[in-house]
Amino acid sequence: MPSDFFLSNEKRRKGDGRPAKKMKSKHSKNLLDEEIPSDEEDLNQAADQADSASDEYDSETAEDKRLRLAKEYLKRLQNEELDNQHSKDNTHDAIAHRLKEEFLDQSSKHQKLLCDKCVEPGPDKIIKLQGHKLSVTCVAFSHDGKYVYSGSKDGSIIRWNMENYKKEKIFHGSHKVGEGKGHKGQIFCLDITTDCKYMASGGQDKLIYLWDLEKDDLCHVFKGHKDIITGVRFRQNSHELYSASKDRSVKVWSVDEMAYVETLFGHQDSILGIDCLRRQRPVTVGGRDSSIHVWKIIDESYLKYETNKRGSMECLCMLNEDNYLSGTDDGSLVTWNIHKKRPTFTRDKAHGFNRQGNLTTDDSWIISVATVPNSDLVISGSNDNNLRLWKCNQNYTSLSPLFSVDMPGFINGLALSNDGKFIACAIGQEHKLGRWWHLHDVKNCVCIIGLQNT
Repeated sequence: MPSDFFLSNEKRRKGDGRPAKKMKSKHSKNLLDEEIPSDEEDLNQAADQADSASDEYDSETAEDKRLRLAKEYLKRLQNEELDNQHSKDNTHDAIAHRLKEEFLDQSSKHQKLLCDKCVEPGPDKIIKLQGHKLSVTCVAFSHDGKYVYSGSKDGSIIRWNMENYKKEKIFHGSHKVGEGKGHKGQIFCLDITTDCKYMASGGQDKLIYLWDLEKDDLCHVFKGHKDIITGVRFRQNSHELYSASKDRSVKVWSVDEMAYVETLFGHQDSILGIDCLRRQRPVTVGGRDSSIHVWKIIDESYLKYETNKRGSMECLCMLNEDNYLSGTDDGSLVTWNIHKKRPTFTRDKAHGFNRQGNLTTDDSWIISVATVPNSDLVISGSNDNNLRLWKCNQNYTSLSPLFSVDMPGFINGLALSNDGKFIACAIGQEHKLGRWWHLHDVKNCVCIIGLQNT
């Protein structure tokens, strides 16, 4: 499947049969008869400008479009690098450095060393944001790090400002008539495009809601899944969307066309986690089938990886394009490599035994994992009152404990900012997928943790 970057606009507008607009003289010959422009003329002039801009893009060839998009991409990189203090002296070197980093990230040959800069945060670096009425199930940072979005079992999505840690926008659910345009049930997952233009969310109502973040409004609803949607993920630097569901399928959607693309089958149990980076190669975990699937969209095939453990695989994150991390309900953290059929490393009882007095299980269920792609920093959440940070070696074949942060409740979702300076935790009184336990002493909140860099 070709990249969206190289797609040409095949459908050309051939004209709508409207008569050509007559040119108006700019200066009147008679100063006494000078005309004052009306509001209607201003609107017509604006419409003419919009039509001319549209005609300009419609008449460009595929090569011109690629050149224009490349220039826009380099300009965006230059603006982003100018915000960095280290890049202000030489923008050309900054762009070259950025392009080199992106190439190394895509080839999985570069590892950012973030663990050496992190120290255990103090109480002043832990901020709890309360706004959801029920358990928080998922969190996501915007690519620029300015906002954090959180979803909850109450059917709402909240945008938090990272500068003042205040609630900025609420995307309400629609439990009642006229209450909102959002989900009609619990929300389990959300994700944001790299350009911060769209946000996708999925949940109990089996629908994927697409939100326009520039207008702060619902723009489309994708239908097709037959069961609860457990994960949504945008491919980096594109508007291609992947969704996973308990109906054991993965669906591919085109946000630019607002259309369904295809459905992928292969799992034997509910899909509980999905992740994707730059390539058209999403990765999923299949719950009780104890397998990981790597979907090769272009080749129309998939790779299957299995473990001997009988536990359920609950969550997943991609360390880079070739290495993955999964968490199971028996408390194990497992690393995988695309070139090996079996796990490269397994850490049993990663969170020890649970310390919640009213839970009936002895194992600390790994509920969520997250990382900064192409880095050595990994975080995991469970129900043992601790958020744990781990350090990966260069080959991603081992995990060594870094430190832990006291975090009561179910850590249903985790997210790391792109620079690795902040962690967002979705804390709930209940597990995100059920109501097996209820912790009355825990507050439903979004917890922001600042990792102090030395």
